Amino acid sequence: MDFDVSILLNVHNESGYLLRTLRSTEEAARYVRSQGVRIELLIVLDRPTLELAAQVARYDPAAFDGFQTVTVDNGSLGPSRNDGIAIARGEYVTACDADDLISFNAFASLLETARREGPQAVVFAEYLFMFGREYWVGHYSGSDIVTPLRVVTHNPFPARFFAPRELLLKIPLADIRLGPGFAFEDWHLNCQLLAAGVRFVVAPDTILFYRRRSTSLSAEFDRVSVRQIPPSRLFEPTCFLSTAGPAYARYTQARGEEAGMEAADAEAVRASADFLQTAVCRELVHAANLIDPAIDFNRYSNGNWWGTRTFPIHAGIAYYRLCQTLGSNGPFSDIVFAPSKDSLDAARYIAEVLCGLAWSGQAASVLVLAEQEAELEPLRGLLPPGTISVSMYPLHPQLTEEDVDVLTIKVLQATAAKARIHFGRSVYAARFWRRFGPLLRDNRAILYRLGEDRRTVDGREFLVDEDFNFISDCLGTLDMLPSGNQGIIARDQTRIGTMLDKWRLLPVPVTAAPVVRDHDGFHYRLVWLAQPEEVDQIDLPIAVAAVLASHGLNVRIDSWSGAIGPSQIDAVLCTARPSGLRRPLLEAMAAGLPIIARQTGGLDDLVLDGRTGLTLKEPLDEAALADACAMAIKHLYDDALRYAMLSRQARELVETRHGRDAFLAKVKEIFADADAA
Repeated sequence: MDFDVSILLNVHNESGYLLRTLRSTEEAARYVRSQGVRIELLIVLDRPTLELAAQVARYDPAAFDGFQTVTVDNGSLGPSRNDGIAIARGEYVTACDADDLISFNAFASLLETARREGPQAVVFAEYLFMFGREYWVGHYSGSDIVTPLRVVTHNPFPARFFAPRELLLKIPLADIRLGPGFAFEDWHLNCQLLAAGVRFVVAPDTILFYRRRSTSLSAEFDRVSVRQIPPSRLFEPTCFLSTAGPAYARYTQARGEEAGMEAADAEAVRASADFLQTAVCRELVHAANLIDPAIDFNRYSNGNWWGTRTFPIHAGIAYYRLCQTLGSNGPFSDIVFAPSKDSLDAARYIAEVLCGLAWSGQAASVLVLAEQEAELEPLRGLLPPGTISVSMYPLHPQLTEEDVDVLTIKVLQATAAKARIHFGRSVYAARFWRRFGPLLRDNRAILYRLGEDRRTVDGREFLVDEDFNFISDCLGTLDMLPSGNQGIIARDQTRIGTMLDKWRLLPVPVTAAPVVRDHDGFHYRLVWLAQPEEVDQIDLPIAVAAVLASHGLNVRIDSWSGAIGPSQIDAVLCTARPSGLRRPLLEAMAAGLPIIARQTGGLDDLVLDGRTGLTLKEPLDEAALADACAMAIKHLYDDALRYAMLSRQARELVETRHGRDAFLAKVKEIFADADAA
């Protein structure tokens, strides 16, 4: 190589800061050149302002052994640094930004450390002195202390690398554009390097003076991005288990002493603050202060000191345990966010679809994600064989919602890059999808539309719909909204009025072989199907039975418990409105039991008046409801032939629309259509 070190200086619009950066760089270059080191300055101008381009054109590079400039049209730091690395003529490349300063001993110490540590080491300054908008001092530790367990949720290594050029040619920086997406090409590069077995090492007693300003690129990324990096090989389960394994082993061997380990790290960081009292520190800061008076030594103290060895480790431990569960499984064809623990219908519906996809060969492997273990219970035994399930919060007691979302995006990036993502009535899924859904463009999101419930307040009915506002906000990132109820689809489409082709009718299946009632005469016994709150509020069966008795009919009406067989009853009375009762009604109809239901119960696609059951005319107040129910029941018993017709047509409707074969065919059809699209 022509030079020992190439200083890679990226510039864009820093004309008011560039001169001070160049003077600091010159001081460090003269210091290392006095030791016989050959050094070049390479300035990469990425869409520079006219003023900045003119500054560079006037610059006298006499302080360096070599000098290059190149103008690029990237609009992105990663590709611009890659362009500079490609034409650099030094054995080592060190990155600089056009508004920061560096201690005059930095290049000398960085080079000495790099040569000692070998070609698989990246070196960086030991201290970061922040100045400008904020004043903080940070102490960096190498990867022997700050292991991959700490990089899951934070970037504990700086962006100003000092590394062999050949290493950076093999592992380039990513192109991460400013916008509402991923961020931090430096964090991503550090993860990629760790995945390749690279070690991070500090050069002792060196300082990066980092200018903190409101209009910097990093500040803009903080403001507009999701503050997470694109996929990195480091977080592929087998890679993370291998890379972070030794650190995790140390943690588990010290189990029960975690607090002591954290205390030791905190004490080490406090001890590093003694650097402020050293003559070396004062000399280095004084030299920088002469270049830029904003570097004010009096603003730095032990009170604004941090160290990367105290960055949180719990998310890394949790991710390691998650990777242990996943092992070498994946990539997954389907991801399921377990519905909230009280959403049993959503859980069963999603499980039936996944089994249908597995049967048709469209679902090869399934991963279920839940926040709590209880959310997995409704799914147990229902999903395809080989399904893997993970609940997040049991992985580590200190996890927050933010941590859970980060672990989720990491595992999806690593194991489910093109998977379908299934969810419905899940607070976890909705929160995660609002943040990261727009970035998962290669995944297909399927939201299962269960529809609204109804609650009565002061005699007025109010709709309760956990997913509707989420759909309104996120419809553009959702690929399909299957629903078992055409009425729900029609109401959604009327209210939203756009992207109507995303809703698809997928009737809930009745897969168990029903015990069909043989009509050998009436048993004069019905089941009343109601929600618990309805049972508590009114004693409807007694009132209905009393009205029927006044007409000479002695009919027993039991509250449904799920234990009464169809051969013992004649019909089902349903006065409830919530959608959660559709499945037991379907099972009753499959057994040949006609349904008596309210018109406004959301069952108009099942209870076809005079064909599969009878509907109660509305509106009905509480007093009129008992009379209406009694008259419908009497009408049912008045004509045995009509009863037989209702029974037969109820069975036929369920078999035709909700039978196993019909369901599997519909699953195959709508998902094949979605995949083709």
